[in-house]
Amino acid sequence: MTADAFEAYDFEGDERWRKYFSSIEVPSGDKQAVEERLKRKWYQRNVDPDSYAATAGAQAAKPEPTAAAAAAKGAAQGGLGGAGRGVLRGVGQHPAVLLFGLHLAQLVLAAGVLLPVRAWGARPWQLFQLAAFAAHGVKTVLKHGWPQRSMPALQAYAASAMPSTDFQYMLMALMLLASRPMALAILPTITLALYHAMAYAAGKLGHTAMWPRTGGRAHAWLLARQAKALEVNAFAEVGTGFLLVLALFTAHRSILLTFYYWKNFLPLRYWSPDSAACHRQAWAVIQQYAAPVLRAVPLLNYPIRAVGRWFVPPQ
Repeated sequence: MTADAFEAYDFEGDERWRKYFSSIEVPSGDKQAVEERLKRKWYQRNVDPDSYAATAGAQAAKPEPTAAAAAAKGAAQGGLGGAGRGVLRGVGQHPAVLLFGLHLAQLVLAAGVLLPVRAWGARPWQLFQLAAFAAHGVKTVLKHGWPQRSMPALQAYAASAMPSTDFQYMLMALMLLASRPMALAILPTITLALYHAMAYAAGKLGHTAMWPRTGGRAHAWLLARQAKALEVNAFAEVGTGFLLVLALFTAHRSILLTFYYWKNFLPLRYWSPDSAACHRQAWAVIQQYAAPVLRAVPLLNYPIRAVGRWFVPPQ
């Protein structure tokens, strides 16, 4: 996305934006600055997920905000305060370049995970998870700022950031760091890294004569299959959960990781605005295939109902 595309977007004509903005109580102060920031955040989440580069660049190009504007932004975030102090100070002045490098690192390290070399051991897996943690951590900071250290501010920050894919993947990368390599577990992260890296390359090289004949075709192919990629990601995330359950019966078991994955990660993905539709579709397909087995073995319904309580919508 370019800054021109954001500026040209018809917010007033989009019912989703009007409904979202009407549900927010804008604090007193520099209301125009607060509305501008909310627009950028909403645009990135609902219109162009790859727009972090343009939004961050636009914010970095602005002059230092006044004290009233900074206070208003902090209040608008419910006391999250990090963005009000200047998000870019924590992630560098060129976050798009940093993210592009991290995404490329993920893709290279993924090859080491999928095509393991015995001499490397688990090093590619661990480095991949660290790169994923860094990439999604940077994007979380760009979207939500840095949390303050007080407990109420941390709770407000978690409530704001937790529904996002980047925050969920950041925590998941940390949990997977010490686990054994699982190819299926890194598929969703690889997919996001590939899409974001190609989007950045298209923005930088799209004007060149070579791009349409090389990367342009690959980028167009990916964009045409973006919806399918999200569906595959959902099945991969659910499938990883079942692999962790099966691993409980082996020497590679990880009880803590399995519990976290089913108690927290999968329910978050099930209710996250970014992934809810695809995850519900995945579970519907699984339920369809599992129905005959459950009718033949009714005892399986008891543990399934117990786990199903974890997926009850949050209050």
